[in-house]
Amino acid sequence: MQWRRHILLGLLGLLIGTGFLPLTAQVAGDTIYYYEPDSLPPKGERFHLQSFGASYRNGSHQFFDGYNYEVLTANAREGLPVFLDWPDYSGAVVLPEYRQFGVNAAWVDTTRGFKIRVGLTYFERKDSLQTGSDFMRYDTIFGRNASEFGRFYGFTAAGVKQSRKILNFFRLYGGAEIEAMVSPRSDIYFLLYAYDIGEERFVDINEFNVEGKPRFNVYGSALVGLETVFWKHLGFFLEAKSGLGAQFVLRERTFGMAKNAYHIGMNWYLWDYRRKPMARKSMIVPPPVEPE
Repeated sequence: MQWRRHILLGLLGLLIGTGFLPLTAQVAGDTIYYYEPDSLPPKGERFHLQSFGASYRNGSHQFFDGYNYEVLTANAREGLPVFLDWPDYSGAVVLPEYRQFGVNAAWVDTTRGFKIRVGLTYFERKDSLQTGSDFMRYDTIFGRNASEFGRFYGFTAAGVKQSRKILNFFRLYGGAEIEAMVSPRSDIYFLLYAYDIGEERFVDINEFNVEGKPRFNVYGSALVGLETVFWKHLGFFLEAKSGLGAQFVLRERTFGMAKNAYHIGMNWYLWDYRRKPMARKSMIVPPPVEPE
């Protein structure tokens, strides 16, 4: 009966070699290993879903001209007072306060080490403006302060080139990222005051609270980063970013913006790789049972 088994394996190998059977087979002892054609990526497909993650980012983020009265009024729907004597005031722009959270998924070309990452993001930003008059009237100076708090919801996409794995647990990479965010509304707080220097007290205070217009922000940034991988599934990343962008307000002018940020997060990897093509899935076929 042993000779029948050898003849059967020989015929199977001949059929596979001539293309009559669409299988890639290997024979080891009495067991046949073959690959399923349906499980292979289509020809030309390189990117494979690799990871999911969550992240936080922060840094410096401001308009080219600072947070000025023009930006404030462009964002407001109604209710803010209009002044023509802004050249008689000077002051300081407080750096914006912001924080950003996001979730992402990444696809990797395992041969070239190129990653595409897309995500959803939530962004909070507060801008502040503090001014004082360059003149006094009866020992009284005048000031105008403002702040605006907005919530943005958006989409990010990044493409990075990765290094090979270093010390068996981290990679370096560099690339670019684009961000697009929209804010349905914002809350604007505007304050007018008069301060008596001699008496060291405020003699007049007026407050205005209004709603800001919807607006759309877009950024393009260069980035460099470090990515760790532990136990093939858990990993962390740290990135530094620098870029330019713009804010668009309905029926208003466009304002340029700049940002420098750090970005930290955690990833869960479905699999790890060492810059080699992914192994194809295989099945094990036991030898046929011979009748007694």
